[in-house]
Amino acid sequence: MSTLADQQGLYGTMKTYCLTNDLIRITDYSKLDTIENITYWSPNDEHWGSIIAIDDTNKLAIDTGFYEMDDMDYLDSEYSIVFNGSILKSRWEVNR
Repeated sequence: MSTLADQQGLYGTMKTYCLTNDLIRITDYSKLDTIENITYWSPNDEHWGSIIAIDDTNKLAIDTGFYEMDDMDYLDSEYSIVFNGSILKSRWEVNR
């Protein structure tokens, strides 16, 4: 489970990769989708890790542990990421 500090730190790191005008860094990650104000980014090299979910409103990011959007790409998916009071969690963690 990631903590608030973990998610804030990952958000800062991802801002340098995905949210700047530095074309070299932008090519490191690809924007996949935005669902319920959470934007999903995938590293362009699978060896760099799994999909990262970013919440710009709350300035948080979480590593989803998934390499494809298949299970997250619809609104009521148990695997989609949601803001839960203070941190991001997968919907199944919130509903259990």
